[in-house]
Amino acid sequence: MPMRWLFESRGREGRTLDAQMREAGLEPARARWVIISHLHDDHIGAAASFEGATFIGGLGTAGKVLGLSAPRWREVDFHDTRALPPFDASLDLFGDGSVVLLRGGGHAREDVMALLALPGGPVLLTGDAVVHREWLHSDDVERVAVDSQRAADVRNQVRALLVARPEVTLLPGHELQGAPGSRGDVTLHHPEWFKAEAWPLSH
Repeated sequence: MPMRWLFESRGREGRTLDAQMREAGLEPARARWVIISHLHDDHIGAAASFEGATFIGGLGTAGKVLGLSAPRWREVDFHDTRALPPFDASLDLFGDGSVVLLRGGGHAREDVMALLALPGGPVLLTGDAVVHREWLHSDDVERVAVDSQRAADVRNQVRALLVARPEVTLLPGHELQGAPGSRGDVTLHHPEWFKAEAWPLSH
């Protein structure tokens, strides 16, 4: 059952992605590329603001985001891509190692993660393949998953990456705790907004 039948996802005024970008002096319409981690409403609500961008998403995402006028889409099908251990499928988006897309598929079937090569060191953007950092320290599968075994596999791949490459900065989909606050190449815009107000993070 689509979650939107049960819940309405609304951004608070001034806190949506496009509003935060403008506050930081960035114009969403000037963005050239937008990576959609997955199609849940709380991750695509501001998509229409990126009117000049090409959208990158997992298999089955093209045409699924409402409110976009003739969007340009590039779907990533990881079936014919190579492994990037510990991940079982990857795609070098621009061919230069700057943005490597990684297959998720547990939280939502179209999950895409992104490993960025930044001047201050690599950063892994997980979307909701890792919702909260605490999930990596548990053997429970993710609570909201379309494929619990795949969710566990992805969790273990992320765990293995962080062990093998401790220089990687992890940015989960719904948490900034533990993220670096002093890097010139990563800006934490209003990290206080990411503190949970009602949702329990542990059992």
